[in-house]
Amino acid sequence: MICVYVECNDYFSRVGLRFLLQSIFQESMLNGQLIAVHGMDKLAVADIVVVNFAPGEEFICHPEFLPCRPALLIGLMDEVRRERRDILPSCLRNMVFVQKTDKINRTVEKIKYALDNTDEVAPALSENVCCGCRHRTFSPQQKIIAQSLLEGQSVNMIASEMSLCHKTVSAHKRTIMEKFKLRNDLELFLFIKRLQMYYPAVISEFQL
Repeated sequence: MICVYVECNDYFSRVGLRFLLQSIFQESMLNGQLIAVHGMDKLAVADIVVVNFAPGEEFICHPEFLPCRPALLIGLMDEVRRERRDILPSCLRNMVFVQKTDKINRTVEKIKYALDNTDEVAPALSENVCCGCRHRTFSPQQKIIAQSLLEGQSVNMIASEMSLCHKTVSAHKRTIMEKFKLRNDLELFLFIKRLQMYYPAVISEFQL
């Protein structure tokens, strides 16, 4: 039995992924029933983990992956950028990043290649993997500015509340966007919102 954990709110994407993975496993002559599991507690027993990433998420700490022993990690993204593996967090170094708009044959090739280069039974990650991890974080001022932006405050309003020049606040905002490779205000908003909603381990670090 092959357990698949899928973190994706789009029903049609989940169904499509299920059929795609079923076809790959049948072609690969792998025996086992493909079943879906839900809930963060199921990560520890999942053989395949499929996670939906918002822009910037690939650079943050993902402690939820520490207890799991997936044979395959797949990250779904709107756009896959060619980043060096050594600048990603340690827990994502072996993840297969798939662009949602990729053609099916390209996606299949990526997943098959990853399967061929992954141990059948992968060991669980340990906390030792976090030593020297290059995941990215917010400075205290960046946390305040990001939270205020999410609440709908303008740069001038934030500058007034923090007793800073508006140029300083704008510089901090640009630094956040450059650090997490965010290209516009929408990506910044979605990134911060997702941190609050879906990553409790990051929220404790992120809250004011």
